[in-house]
Amino acid sequence: SPEALDAVVGDLYRDVSNVIDCRQCANCCKTYDIAVDQADAQRLAAGMKLEVDEFKKKYLKNADEGEGFYFKSKPCPLLKDDSCTQYENRPKVCREFPHLDKPSFLSRTLDVIQNCSVCPIVFNVWEQLKVQGQSLERGIAMEPTLVPSSPNSSNQIEWILKSFEFFDGVYKRDAVEAAVHLKEEITPHLLGILEDVIRNPEKYADENLQCQSPFYAAMLLSFFKEEKAHPLFLKAFGLPGELSSKIFGDLVTGELPVFLYRTCSGNIKGIQELVLNQQAYSYCRSSAGMALVYCVAGGFADREDILKFFSGLFSIETGSSDDDFLSFIACSMEDLYPDTAMDVIESGYEKGLICPGIIGKKNFIRTIESGSPESSLEKVRVQLRRQMHESIHDYMEWWACFNEKKCPSRPPGSLPEAPHSPVLADFPHTVLQASSLNSQSCDRGRINPWTILGLGSGYFPSIFSNFFQVT
Repeated sequence: SPEALDAVVGDLYRDVSNVIDCRQCANCCKTYDIAVDQADAQRLAAGMKLEVDEFKKKYLKNADEGEGFYFKSKPCPLLKDDSCTQYENRPKVCREFPHLDKPSFLSRTLDVIQNCSVCPIVFNVWEQLKVQGQSLERGIAMEPTLVPSSPNSSNQIEWILKSFEFFDGVYKRDAVEAAVHLKEEITPHLLGILEDVIRNPEKYADENLQCQSPFYAAMLLSFFKEEKAHPLFLKAFGLPGELSSKIFGDLVTGELPVFLYRTCSGNIKGIQELVLNQQAYSYCRSSAGMALVYCVAGGFADREDILKFFSGLFSIETGSSDDDFLSFIACSMEDLYPDTAMDVIESGYEKGLICPGIIGKKNFIRTIESGSPESSLEKVRVQLRRQMHESIHDYMEWWACFNEKKCPSRPPGSLPEAPHSPVLADFPHTVLQASSLNSQSCDRGRINPWTILGLGSGYFPSIFSNFFQVT
């Protein structure tokens, strides 16, 4: 019923508000035209020790329609260092924002969607609401993710894995940190996740499931430099067609080269086999090519041998207008200073196997004329060092997309708390980044208001329909 939905939203609002201090954000104060009524003006004037008329003349303008006023400027002139200087006397509209504790939530959903791009509280409530709606649709009862009562509790592994299971818009920082501390105990479970992905790829590729455990498992195993993960990476990212992309999203083009490099232990044979696997997704293959470049820079492979390997691909690959595999292989060759492979490069352009829009001939000429094998490899090493973070959170935050600096702190040495949703910095931009975490529900290359919020085609009505079965 609508009343049941209101109750769910109210509970979520209270939970999120207990974590996020809106006074550390102030996005609403910087973004909206703030309405001020007569009572607000009188209260604010008294708080600022001004006559009401003086206050109105200095700060307010008449509303375009109807009665009342608005502040003349944005951000709000009462805002200083992201704090309201008249917080106790703030206007009624400020006191009521973001309106999530009001009845008839369903009638205000479009306003809520607009507020998602401004207010981190609204955004996190919306994301949690999506998870609950989808869970009801799947017949899954979502329970709060609670931290075990003792650091040595036998159910701590279970808590970590449960935290990783489904996407809810929140980076599981505390669960990740606990996993690092329990590296030996958690590793077999993380390997098991990848094994299950290989056995049941369609389950993890299901858009409605929104399972995030493969993301966390892959990132942690790479960070651990776990050798046993290497053959699993090769199989998982070597799945036929676009399955790997549907399961792992942007990790395919972002972190896969690092995954393969960190876990190969100097053995490049499997990486080469993935490059040669024409049944695999082409971007997984080209990322494996970049991993070989990293292996050369890291001393695991010989530059000339890898250039010869790349050159040989141009004789066995047909290439097509919708497959840029060879173009990205050419990029990897350019990274290695392709002085002995320029004939292959020239032929690739002549046959239309290399797209000039991806890498032009001038790139190769400039590299050959102004560089050397060692200078090229040093550039690769610099790039590799940027991706080899010492902190697991730095390593993962590019897709976590949250500003951890404002996350509530806990006493040193205390047990990690249940995952929290921190205040988001530069929030309108963060919404786009955070939604990309849910890669399954984003149309690649196309952005619309629904996919920005993680909603697929036709999803808007169904997210709420499940709540009308609640009595």
